[in-house]
Amino acid sequence: MCIIVTSCKKSDDGGDGGPTINPGADVEYTLLVNAANGLDAIALNADAEVITLGGVDSDFSEATAPSLSFKNGSVYSFYTQTGNCSATFLKFDFDTETAATNELFSDLGACNITAQAVAHSNDMGYVAYGVEENTSTFNYFIRAIDMAGEANDFTDIPLTKKPVHLGFTNNRLFVLTIDDEVSDENFLTVIDSQTNGVLTEINLGYDAQKLLRNRNGNIIISYDELHTHLNSETFTTEFIQYQSGKEPQFASSKVNNFDDQGKMYYEKPSGQFSEYPLIPAVFDFEENLTTLYPYENFLTETQRNFEYKIETTTMVGYDEKNEYVLIGYKKTGTGEKGGLLRLSTGAMPTVIDNIDVNGIPFNIIVKE
Repeated sequence: MCIIVTSCKKSDDGGDGGPTINPGADVEYTLLVNAANGLDAIALNADAEVITLGGVDSDFSEATAPSLSFKNGSVYSFYTQTGNCSATFLKFDFDTETAATNELFSDLGACNITAQAVAHSNDMGYVAYGVEENTSTFNYFIRAIDMAGEANDFTDIPLTKKPVHLGFTNNRLFVLTIDDEVSDENFLTVIDSQTNGVLTEINLGYDAQKLLRNRNGNIIISYDELHTHLNSETFTTEFIQYQSGKEPQFASSKVNNFDDQGKMYYEKPSGQFSEYPLIPAVFDFEENLTTLYPYENFLTETQRNFEYKIETTTMVGYDEKNEYVLIGYKKTGTGEKGGLLRLSTGAMPTVIDNIDVNGIPFNIIVKE
């Protein structure tokens, strides 16, 4: 199913002229942006009515934009290539402003390494990678890194197939793989994080795209035409098929953020619903329902083209305290410039405010 929200004007008093605005609460955001100097973090303060730049910036800064990332709550891990034969794994907690870093692959003495995906737990970092043996042969591994240990405190776990994506929950590492040498089928390899042993391998068929961890700690396996809900304890599965033409299309999204009810916020190809390539969307897994927020439905042409200068959506988040959708977007014709738009939820959404930023929004952390 799919619904498209319409627009309304913000009421000053919350009376009959428009929807009642949530009285809300003070909240802090950390907005990650791709900027000229790499990946940066911008501190923002907000309440129910206005958003402003924060007084104290985050300590986070990456001079080189990472090629791979993984998010769990307010904790991110990043993989960054630092040289022809070296890389860095950084785990950063945006709540506590603490970082743990590990230099990678100097032990291999080779430059024929390709990282495929990253993940982390409370104590460990994980990098899925391949080592090229010759022009047609790769050996694949998961490097499990003790983030509190020394540089050589790691274990390489061999894989029989090419890793595509990683997920972590319930003390288990979930590895989406593809048999790229024989069948092109996808598999799910489940690894016990305590022993680094393989618990099971599940055949997923064809065209599995990526793994998501929902609010219940279970795994969602996304395809173009369906998703599979996998219980992370028992490995039982439930398949949810989409109606043709009603696919939520979150398999292709770069950013997926969940609210406390398990709804997911993401950027979605607009199709016939908008002239913009990507628009904000929300997917309700309980109802199998997609809510679309085309800019044309809540912004005037003047606002879209001249006030905000929206080119496309780059991320979508959610402010639980104020019940606002947080929309990061890239501006047109301004280089690496963007903005963050806050929108009330419901059938008649209201634009709350906007803030322009130096950089293109990459994702957002809403502080608890």
